[in-house]
Amino acid sequence: MNIFVHAFKLVAGLFIPNKHCAFHLQVLQVISRFTWEILQTLAGFLSALVYVLLFKVRRVSYSNGAVVVRCKSKFGAFTLGCYVIGDREISGNPSQRLFQHEYGHYLQSIKSGPVYLVKYGWPSLVSAWRYSLKQHCKNTAEVDANIRAKKYWDTHYQQHYRWNLKYNPMHEEVVPDTLKWYDFMPVYFPLIHLVKAFKK
Repeated sequence: MNIFVHAFKLVAGLFIPNKHCAFHLQVLQVISRFTWEILQTLAGFLSALVYVLLFKVRRVSYSNGAVVVRCKSKFGAFTLGCYVIGDREISGNPSQRLFQHEYGHYLQSIKSGPVYLVKYGWPSLVSAWRYSLKQHCKNTAEVDANIRAKKYWDTHYQQHYRWNLKYNPMHEEVVPDTLKWYDFMPVYFPLIHLVKAFKK
C-alpha cells in the first residue's frame, strides 16, 4: 500500500511550490519544473520512483518547495530538480545537516535550469566519488550550494534553525561556482563542464 502512497506523493510534489514565495512566484516555480528545469525534474522523478518501486523509501514529504524522499539505507543524499533523495537521516527540517545543504542544490536548479546537471550536478557527483568528505566539501559546486542554502535559511528561518558548520563548512577561501553568461553557450556547455569536473 505504501508504494502507491509514495508514488502519488512524488507526482503531487511537482505541483507543490514554496509557500514562502508570493503567489505569482509559486505559479512560476511549478511551470519551471516542466520547462526550465525539465531535465533534472525528470531525472529526479524517475530516480525517486525507482527507489519507491524497489521498496527502499521510508517516507515522502514536502519542505520549502522541495520533495524530500527519505530512504531506508544510508548513502548520503543527492538533489535533482525539486527532488531531494536522501538516506534514513534526512528530513525536511532546516536544521537537518543533509537537507540544509541539499536545499542549496535545489536553489541551484531553479537558477541554472538546463545547465544544472553539467554545471553543478556532474561536478558534485565526480567530486563525491573521487574525494573524501572533507575534500568534497571544498568543491566549488558544494560551496556554492552551502552559500545559497544558508542565505535562504537565514532569511526565512533566522533563529529557528541551526546551521551545521562542521558538516556544511563555508570555506571562505574557495570561490563559489556561480553562473556566468557563457555557461549557457552551446560550445561551452556541456563539454567544458565535464572536462572541468575531472580536473578539479
